[in-house]
Amino acid sequence: MRKGFFRRLLAAVTALWMLAASVPAALALSGDWTDLQISVQWTDGEGNVQEAWASPVEGTEGSFWALVPQEALNILNLSIAHPAHNYLFTPASGDPLGGIVDAGTTLEVPSVLISATDTETGETETYALYISTQSAAPEMDAEPYVEPEPVVEPEPEPYVEPEP
Repeated sequence: MRKGFFRRLLAAVTALWMLAASVPAALALSGDWTDLQISVQWTDGEGNVQEAWASPVEGTEGSFWALVPQEALNILNLSIAHPAHNYLFTPASGDPLGGIVDAGTTLEVPSVLISATDTETGETETYALYISTQSAAPEMDAEPYVEPEPVVEPEPEPYVEPEP
């Protein structure tokens, strides 16, 4: 009995120690998210490759904005890199972007979500890429779009016959 308790205690302490060791690295990565280099490319009607660079959205954390012509909205490919970290990105650099909703002038629309996993720490961060055909920057009186949480219905309590 005591032997099992000490093993579990040792496992818990080891897990906490490993978690604590990864926290400073994760916090350091979060601080330089604006260094991400994100662009979208498309081929125009004359067969020339065009490119638009996304810039960080001021006043937000982890949001980027790119302006593209209307005809490019559904034929975009992603290019993404970070100069200081070796990330694995999803979608990956070179992947086509599908299901894009024109952001117009607001952050209140679904964005392209980009996951970045640091290959050294395994930490994953998520960034939002908004693509607009109307404005080089969003109007900042709006909050970013957040997917609604699914409604979870509480389980009904089973009927218990009252004791006489």
